[in-house]
Amino acid sequence: CSEEFNETYDSKNGNLAESSPNTSSPPMHSVSPYEQMVRALFPSLQNNAEETETNEDNAIYIDPYWMEPLLALTKSSAKALVKQLQPTTCPMGYDPSASPFTSISSNSTATSKGGKLLSFVRDQKSSFFPDAILLVRVGDFYESYGVDAIALVEHCGLNPMAGKARAGCPWRNVQGTLDGLTNAGFRVAVYEEWNGDEEGDLTEIGEEHGYGGNGKLKTRYLAQVVSSANPTYMHGLVLNDDCGSSLDDAPSVAPLEG
Repeated sequence: CSEEFNETYDSKNGNLAESSPNTSSPPMHSVSPYEQMVRALFPSLQNNAEETETNEDNAIYIDPYWMEPLLALTKSSAKALVKQLQPTTCPMGYDPSASPFTSISSNSTATSKGGKLLSFVRDQKSSFFPDAILLVRVGDFYESYGVDAIALVEHCGLNPMAGKARAGCPWRNVQGTLDGLTNAGFRVAVYEEWNGDEEGDLTEIGEEHGYGGNGKLKTRYLAQVVSSANPTYMHGLVLNDDCGSSLDDAPSVAPLEG
């Protein structure tokens, strides 16, 4: 069976010429629903960025750095958490009241809620480490939230807590977790906690930043920024601490207040 061709006039030779078959080419780039969802989390990168900034002067955006890591996710368990992210009220996009089964509206204000610990993490993220993962000591665990937690699920094989964009690891596994993140090219800011009643007056150390695993008020400080260039977490090694919880011999470190 012969292939049909369009006839076009060749003005130079004065005759009819055969053209290519009449086929429609696909678009250069087809944007998937998942990619659309990710890009919607970064309104400051959209064409209406000026209008967005005008209408939402108090908005706290997820740093644009995180768009590419989110687009590169391969695990379904990590991708499923992206729909919970809220783009304008938390630098991690974390909403503690989000449901694992529903998407968060872009005008939701629920993300502004949270205790002292979450407020501290948000402040540290937006002020110092918008393009790094925050791993925060909470009792016997280290925890991350929002985009940071999604990175733990994707690169460290961890499960989200209660189906939310929140993940963590036991203190004994912290180095393995850090290895998974630094091997993927991330920087990780690790925060340790200090039990206020162990060192007298808490106000001499810093503000309370929420509760630890034993229900006591804790204060937290930046212990180390771990990266591919500096991948070993030195906190437990320096303190020679079997359980990683006693800070009696910790070096003098100025706390970062939330």
